[in-house]
Amino acid sequence: MPNICLPKINREKVLDALKKGELSIEKLYALSDAQRRQLLERYTGKENASFVNAKFEQAMLSNQKKAFAKWIENTIKDPAQKK
Repeated sequence: MPNICLPKINREKVLDALKKGELSIEKLYALSDAQRRQLLERYTGKENASFVNAKFEQAMLSNQKKAFAKWIENTIKDPAQKK
């Protein structure tokens, strides 16, 4: 993915929506890919919604990988190794 910067006006709209509670991590996380892009279009415009959504999905996957690794570490490891 090319290195793209979100224009300042769009960053401010997203930040304002987060502050007002119109957007939240929980709300975005619960939406499908298409629903999330549609919602983000309100704040970023159609041309930037896919980019912002892709970055959000990268963050979601990163957290999932960490959560799975921690689950494996805490659940699957041999109890003798936990000492």
